[in-house]
Amino acid sequence: MPGMDGIETSLQIKNQLKLSSIPKIIMCTGYGREEVMKRSNEAGLDGFLVKPVNASTLLDTILHVFGKTDGKRVSARRSHSVEMDELKQVQGAKILLVEDNEINQQVAREILEGAGFFVDLVEDGRQAVNKVQAADYDIVLMDIQMPVMDGYEATQAIRKDKKYDNLPIVAMTANAMVGDREKAVEVGMNDHVAKPIDPGQLFSALVKWIKPGDRPLPEGFSPDGLPEEKEIEPADELPAELPGIDVKTGLSRVGGNVKLYRNLLNKFSKNQGGSLKEIKAALETGDIKTAERLAHTIKGVSGNVGAMDLHLAAKDLEAEIKEQGRSVAKELISATQDRLDIVLTSIRTLTAKVDTPPAETAGDSATMDIEKIDPLLKELKEFIKDDDTDALDILEKLRELVSGVELTNALNSVEQALNSYDFEAALEHLERVEDLLKQG
Repeated sequence: MPGMDGIETSLQIKNQLKLSSIPKIIMCTGYGREEVMKRSNEAGLDGFLVKPVNASTLLDTILHVFGKTDGKRVSARRSHSVEMDELKQVQGAKILLVEDNEINQQVAREILEGAGFFVDLVEDGRQAVNKVQAADYDIVLMDIQMPVMDGYEATQAIRKDKKYDNLPIVAMTANAMVGDREKAVEVGMNDHVAKPIDPGQLFSALVKWIKPGDRPLPEGFSPDGLPEEKEIEPADELPAELPGIDVKTGLSRVGGNVKLYRNLLNKFSKNQGGSLKEIKAALETGDIKTAERLAHTIKGVSGNVGAMDLHLAAKDLEAEIKEQGRSVAKELISATQDRLDIVLTSIRTLTAKVDTPPAETAGDSATMDIEKIDPLLKELKEFIKDDDTDALDILEKLRELVSGVELTNALNSVEQALNSYDFEAALEHLERVEDLLKQG
């Protein structure tokens, strides 16, 4: 602060005011963590927080400085320990996943299908209501903040028909405040699972609410409920650390699937790069609901890829927009943008390392086996025409057979288009691949 900084202020309060009761003092800073923490300790301060501060960290710190952490911690989370025998009793259940964000969709689907469940996906509450009326489900996992119809409205619409009184509906949202849980129960939801998704917590909810029974299992699962072993394509190793990204946490969200995790990071970069500009534009026009929903999205998807500093910043930004509307502090928007920039830079660096092709030698093009390449090209084109994302598997096989900078870049363009579900663009890039091969 100008004039007198927080540490000097704290020293005067503790040592010079001769107070009969000295208050606890918690230092809160957004920069120079190691140096400020050292000075705080030397000054005898009681606690330390790094901005942006979230509600959970604030509560933990306050409890700690008052010596209240020995007892049972205040928490709404259930035990995340689920035994395999418990999970087997509900495997094969049919789940309706209601989620509008592509990254959250992929993470949830990977977790659920990888554990032996059948998953149908819809992107808004109106579609969810129609789907429930058209098919039988064992449970609905419902996001809250969605376009067209939100999760609360969709749940109320489903509960209007007594036929669905016993259909479990579990909220899946990054909002974890007591008021949000109470509202979920009020509209007829059975439970609440927090995002970013913790697989253990999610499985615990499934075991709790899905009726046990013998059900057929998805293809690729043995009768004892275990996934059959399958050949896993090698993936480029990830660095142990990336600025702004907790790689270990991000990988845990997708069961250690490195290839999927890289894919999610690329989608995050593409979809969230301009999100803060969109939030500012929405605030300037007074569209508070859109601004809040955009901040909510950043919060959820950043947590799912392990960008935890950004996740906490977006969490505070969402809360501030909800409370202050257009008057939200510019500093909070800037802090979130700073953390987003760090994450985007890390992803670009990671992508650049993967996309950089090996040095091309004069004889590279002559060594390619066209007889093996042509059938794969035709197969890839058919998959793309059918809007089938399995085209990515064919693309990987094709990549192993081609060489040269231009061809590698052209295949990268095909892959990026497929990852964005832009099949028309993928076909155009594939034509470039064919032209380059004809040029020989």
